[in-house]
Amino acid sequence: MDLADAIRTLAEELQLPDIAPDEDGSYSIVFDGDLVLEILPWDNRTFLMRTTLVPLPSEPEKEKLMVQRVLQFSLAKLRCRLTSTSLDPASRRLILSRVLQSTALRPFEFIAAVEDFLNDIELWMKFLESGAATTPGGNASYTNSSQAYQPMMIIMP
Repeated sequence: MDLADAIRTLAEELQLPDIAPDEDGSYSIVFDGDLVLEILPWDNRTFLMRTTLVPLPSEPEKEKLMVQRVLQFSLAKLRCRLTSTSLDPASRRLILSRVLQSTALRPFEFIAAVEDFLNDIELWMKFLESGAATTPGGNASYTNSSQAYQPMMIIMP
């Protein structure tokens, strides 16, 4: 499955208008008004989904605390997930990404992967918005409500 076909299938399933690629061949899709999901070809066999979660704090101590807490949260809560977090040193932002093997990917699997990725973004945003990542003495373990794992959208193949 190539990326243009995958995006077309996603747009049809979600009843979105046609989504055109950016100049670099990536696609940007906005969910919930402000959540930008980028999907781009990584190589001939893979797609990359990514989004910016938050900028790093400008205060060095809060930045260090956020990095530590993000790593703890990744290991404790998301170790069995398919997403990964990274820090972009140029833009000083926390990035969430997932790589998809595109060669044997079927349309309903692509849609399910996007849904899963959006659920992971929601989980991360709840964690980051709770202040647990930047509050000294705060709850580093962050207890999720069961609603954090509820799907944002339900798509049947």
